Amino acid sequence: MRLCEILRSVIINIMQNKARVFLTTLGIIVGCATIIMVIGIGNQSKIDVAEKFSSLNAQSITVMSQRNSDEKPSEDDLELLIKYSSLAEDITINNSSNATLSYKTDSVEASVKGVYENYFAINSLEIESGSLLSGDDIEKMSKSAVIGSDVAAELFTVEGPSDSEILINGQKYTVSGVLKRTGNSSSDLCAYIPYDVMKYYVGGPNSSTQITALAPSIEDVMELQTEIEGLLTLKYETNPFWIRDVGSVLEAATESASTIALLLASIGVIVLIVGGIGIMNVLFVSVKERTREIGILKALGATRRDILLSFLFESLIISFIGGILGVLSSVTLIPVLKVFEIKLLLTPGAFIIALGFSLIAGTLFGYYPALQASNLKTIDALRYE
Repeated sequence: MRLCEILRSVIINIMQNKARVFLTTLGIIVGCATIIMVIGIGNQSKIDVAEKFSSLNAQSITVMSQRNSDEKPSEDDLELLIKYSSLAEDITINNSSNATLSYKTDSVEASVKGVYENYFAINSLEIESGSLLSGDDIEKMSKSAVIGSDVAAELFTVEGPSDSEILINGQKYTVSGVLKRTGNSSSDLCAYIPYDVMKYYVGGPNSSTQITALAPSIEDVMELQTEIEGLLTLKYETNPFWIRDVGSVLEAATESASTIALLLASIGVIVLIVGGIGIMNVLFVSVKERTREIGILKALGATRRDILLSFLFESLIISFIGGILGVLSSVTLIPVLKVFEIKLLLTPGAFIIALGFSLIAGTLFGYYPALQASNLKTIDALRYE
């Protein structure tokens, strides 16, 4: 039999059993749509992670207390690193704690950080309106505050925040500026005040202290981290702090997002396998129903290869139809997901992967029934009732 004749007979058989074919493809449809959705959510999560860390400089290294440790980085440690570090481009320290910020009748729970003027540049924080804390503000311990965008949105719904007075744990502070939104709650839902003001008026035993050092380039980050660890070890004999770089945290977060996306995609693959088993069952039934037809075809000269291709093409076409419908259904689901604020980034690669998996499932699960049909003996097939 010629290939076109085999395809024609397959299409005729599919058209004669539309309802059965559609029910068979449901598993493939769901599996393909699941894979596409998961890949899209995974792609979006990687972008979200990158945006969360965009406010932090990838060249920065943070020195902080270890878990369950009362040892905090101090100003003496800062002076040590400033004096002896040959690689650090800039170094700063901050002291942070949670506090209640209020303006008139509005209030919000936020983080408050005591910083020096170089903190903003090291952490890539930019001003949206007003001005950052100056050297004079730090030196004179002025009651000035720079607030993040989320704090401004919560407290100042009508009036502009610049030069307004807010209360931080009941004490008055003048808002000197508002930072640009970063998408990172640790900086957007935060107020920044002079370091010594934080130390003496806001900070308490529950406050945390961090030292941040900036490497000249990303390539120097590991070397700077080793240098800082060595200097602190010389002072304390054993380094009592946790030293991390933002780049490795971003990489770890991205890898976590990828792992979760992979695990979710495996669910789609499992659904496809179930769909493939459905195709196999339908083909087994089809072989039984068409046994006499197979015998007649063989008697007329059809080869084992012709019979094998006939059933295999039927499996592939069914899985291909399911894959296409799965792709279309995933596209139609996008507006529905937006209603539930689920973001996803679809790429052509996601459609190709899903369609590829559906064809693989069709091939793997369609081969055995097709092989069984091709191995039927002509006489036995003609005698089958």
